[in-house]
Amino acid sequence: MATFAEEVRASMVRLLFGAGIVWGICCQPAVARVYLFENITDLPLGPGGGRGAEVNDNGDIAFLNDGAVWFYDRSEGSFLDVTALPGAPENPFFLKLNNSGNIAMMETPSTTRDYWFFEQETQTFTNVSTLPNFPGNSLTNFGGTAFDLNDNDKMSLHSGDNNVGDIYVYDYPTGNFEQITDKLGAPFRGRENEINNLDQVLYMGFPSTYLFDPATGTTTNINTLPGGPGSAITNLDLNDLGDVALMSGSVAQFYDATTSEFLDVTAAPDWVPDIFVSSRSDLSNSGEITFWREG
Repeated sequence: MATFAEEVRASMVRLLFGAGIVWGICCQPAVARVYLFENITDLPLGPGGGRGAEVNDNGDIAFLNDGAVWFYDRSEGSFLDVTALPGAPENPFFLKLNNSGNIAMMETPSTTRDYWFFEQETQTFTNVSTLPNFPGNSLTNFGGTAFDLNDNDKMSLHSGDNNVGDIYVYDYPTGNFEQITDKLGAPFRGRENEINNLDQVLYMGFPSTYLFDPATGTTTNINTLPGGPGSAITNLDLNDLGDVALMSGSVAQFYDATTSEFLDVTAAPDWVPDIFVSSRSDLSNSGEITFWREG
């Protein structure tokens, strides 16, 4: 297995965050950056508070505040109270935002847990979970990680059993649903999931992470590829290149889809060996990994 030190120049960024630490691992050569901090919610006509923010490549931001979904248009400097529009969900709780400004939502776990899709251009809502061809149900114990949205207006989503069910892709332009956990090589179950702009779907199939590639129609067990960690329940992250990050208390690996090699993140300079819990991770197209750790 190639080590981080052999393959990349790594740097670490640490930010205090609640009871833990947000860590960033940069897998690319260091570059000069300009840092600008903005209090978005206190801008004119903003709601004055917020949580659960999502940002797209245009700098637009979708976030929650007091049970409402807000959208900040960076180019116009304007705010839209999305849930004040006709047909909006009553109890939005989790959000995903794409580069068109479209928003996927899930209602609170204490209510219906329905999936919703908001189209920015027409400012209309679709309750995905009540469509006639919706498979199963949207009950899940892990609402924040049970769905994702890409720039093709496709949602990957968990449906069925409230713990381990099936993974589907909802295609908003066509209205079709495609089951992912019944593909060749699939584990026939899944929960946490992500979809990228290649329409690849990464999901936890217990006890490994699987990647479905629509270009080949096949599913790959990422964990058991040469150099991989083997069966392990981890956080999972997917970028638009097909790269994968597997992060947990005992596993920290980066899979490069171009080279088909794993990088051992624990070999990076300044890696903290006493990590206890890793969660809420993310992976950029340039290879940076962020994650929250406790320990």
